[in-house]
Amino acid sequence: MFSRSLSTPPITTTSATTTTPSRPSYRWSLSNITFINNINNNINSSSNLHNELILSTELIFRSKLTYLLLFGPIALIGKTGLFGESTCFVLAGLTLIPLAERLSFVTEEVASHTNQTIGALLNATFGNAPELLISSAALQEGFYRVVQLTLLGSMLTNLLFVFGLSC
Repeated sequence: MFSRSLSTPPITTTSATTTTPSRPSYRWSLSNITFINNINNNINSSSNLHNELILSTELIFRSKLTYLLLFGPIALIGKTGLFGESTCFVLAGLTLIPLAERLSFVTEEVASHTNQTIGALLNATFGNAPELLISSAALQEGFYRVVQLTLLGSMLTNLLFVFGLSC
């Protein structure tokens, strides 16, 4: 795998009875050194990847709300007719709770590393993501009135609470 060239050592004599060969000299090329450095970098990056995976898992499962995510696949299976529509709706709603919490956590973390304007813009943008998910699902099913009332409720809530608390 490594290319090295051996030069034949000259035989040196110290006395008439013993001959000792000199030590062979190895010539390492730059490509061999680069190859070894790449192996070391791959080992370090795989250990960094392992550490990142452990930290991400701890971050995700730190909250007990995360276990509500298990209701998502159950709601999808129940949509085939196993459960009623109201049960599927409740299970899907329970699944949205940890997603909204994680979205708020990530938004706050990103906002803490930026200035206040970008943080407020991120909060305003991603704060309405659950409403967007519910509205898109309702539009696909043809519940236009639900979407209209959801948007109206969102606007009234933002006007009353956000604007009202800031004054």
